[in-house]
Amino acid sequence: SPFFSKSRVMSQQNSIRTYVEKLCSRLSGIAVSSSDNTLDLGAATSAFVRDVAVDYIIGKDHGNLDQEDFNAGITVQFQGSGQFWRITKHLPWYGPTLMAIPRTWVIETADAATAVFFRHLQKTDDDIKAVIDEVAASLRAADLKDAQQGPQTAVHEILESSLPPAEKGFRRVR
Repeated sequence: SPFFSKSRVMSQQNSIRTYVEKLCSRLSGIAVSSSDNTLDLGAATSAFVRDVAVDYIIGKDHGNLDQEDFNAGITVQFQGSGQFWRITKHLPWYGPTLMAIPRTWVIETADAATAVFFRHLQKTDDDIKAVIDEVAASLRAADLKDAQQGPQTAVHEILESSLPPAEKGFRRVR
């Protein structure tokens, strides 16, 4: 996809620098204020990558770098996703079965790390739906010659492409 070309990613340097500065500021603050000067650098790095990626792909800041623990629960869940993949490889019905469980129920009954992860999934889905609605409105406005040029995210690229409509629905874009 041209959206992920080197030149296109390089054009996002200012946004990426903003997140680098936020990460450095957080790390400096922890180094100065923490009595034991320890932190989960993996969670901090993961938070940085998630914030950059979500901003680039859907144009939203999920604020992982702003969380006291860098949303370490999401990192833990991502690190455990290999086990899930191995299970679904051999039991293909397992993934759809788990996906059928209502997220709200999982958030209310799961351990803290899993609840944080599922809240993240729900927020991402809500943001993708909002971008889809925004692009649809923009395309309707373009038909009326009133289109406004906003940030072009990966979701914008997909929805404004020549892909068939079936490839532009929420389930496919997600």
